[in-house]
Amino acid sequence: MHRLDSFIGQPYRWGKLYLVAITVLICSSCVTTRFDESYITQSIEKLSDYGAGREGSSTNLQIPDNVNLYDGLSEDEAVSLALYNNAQFQTDLLDLSIANADLVTAGQLPNPLLSIILPTGTDPLKGTLNLGIDALWQRPARVRAAHQESERTALVLVNKGLQLIRDTKIAYANNQIANQLVSVGSQNIELRGQLAQIVYKQYEAGELSEMEASLAISDSTIARQDIIRAANTAQLSQLQLMLITGLDSIPKGLEVKKSKPSATTVVGLERLLDTAFAKRTDLKAAQLAIEAKGSQLGWEKSKIVSLMGILSARRENGELFIGPGVNLGVPIFNWNQGNIQRKNAEMKQAAWQYVLTKRTVRLEVNQAHATYNNALLNAQLWESNVLAMDKVPEQARKAFEAGEVPYLFYLETLRRFTEYQLRSADAAAALSIAAANLNYAVGVKQL
Repeated sequence: MHRLDSFIGQPYRWGKLYLVAITVLICSSCVTTRFDESYITQSIEKLSDYGAGREGSSTNLQIPDNVNLYDGLSEDEAVSLALYNNAQFQTDLLDLSIANADLVTAGQLPNPLLSIILPTGTDPLKGTLNLGIDALWQRPARVRAAHQESERTALVLVNKGLQLIRDTKIAYANNQIANQLVSVGSQNIELRGQLAQIVYKQYEAGELSEMEASLAISDSTIARQDIIRAANTAQLSQLQLMLITGLDSIPKGLEVKKSKPSATTVVGLERLLDTAFAKRTDLKAAQLAIEAKGSQLGWEKSKIVSLMGILSARRENGELFIGPGVNLGVPIFNWNQGNIQRKNAEMKQAAWQYVLTKRTVRLEVNQAHATYNNALLNAQLWESNVLAMDKVPEQARKAFEAGEVPYLFYLETLRRFTEYQLRSADAAAALSIAAANLNYAVGVKQL
């Protein structure tokens, strides 16, 4: 033990120790990261051109500056609303706050333990200050692993934001096709009504048989059933769109604007694959998970030896005696084998997960590329015939009224025209959905 005057008389030796200890303690409370919500917002905007910067912590509906619900809801407005208000996405974003809280915890050192024994009888006043020195060499690996987990979580959330953009565009396209079915059904009923009037007059004049007249009535009934079903589908698809965008209910008078997908040719498959491997944030997250598990493995290995620093003091006969000491955990029975083995297995799992993610990315790009090219050909095919087909119903009606074509020919012409409208609308929606899937598969906006 050192007497108090001897202890104070060696300032240089103890000053260095205090300086190191104070520096470490200060650094332990200054762990920061650049992976916050602004990083996610900027990354999503860079990859998709859509902003996601919700303000404040309120759960109330927020309307982005680029959204005006009074003139209808466009596809871009629907995506912006979803990024601001989708409940699942906002819930997922809190995972980053949790990861960053773990990072702060990883940087902190355990508090020293002060033990005081009060004097009793002939026993003097005693005290010890215990500090876990092993936390000093464990801290770098622990902080590094927490940093990597924070970055991995941020990359996963960016990918979830891109998924939300894709899902919103698909929901918007589904609502478009449902509305188009209602429009086509309304036109179909109108055409069938005109046909029924003509059939009735010709039946009274004896120009058509009872069977042909009954066939017209049956056809009109089927058309009315189709529009009832289409109206229900349109309502359900709009409710789904409102849910994904965060609109709890459909604002009164809100209309979903009609949008026409752009028929744009994309670059070759190999270039798309190269871009996907470089841009897909879920692939980067899978790669980072391997590094994080490696850092956690290093942390577990550093736990094999435990060391506790001790500073003891006692007052005896009016004098204060102070001296350092250590408690060393000798690794005879426990080498932390279980945790080390576990982290080794988790690191191998992360490696295979990366392989799976990369293969999945390749598959998604191949599928999205093939589907988009097919949808593009179909959309261009139906679009090329739109001007000629729009005149068909009127031409067929005039020919039927003039007696140039029989009733069944006119009926078949209307059926084919209705099928053309439905297939044309379906091709346009399929192109929008294929474009959304391709953008997500590549990891950055292509269309």
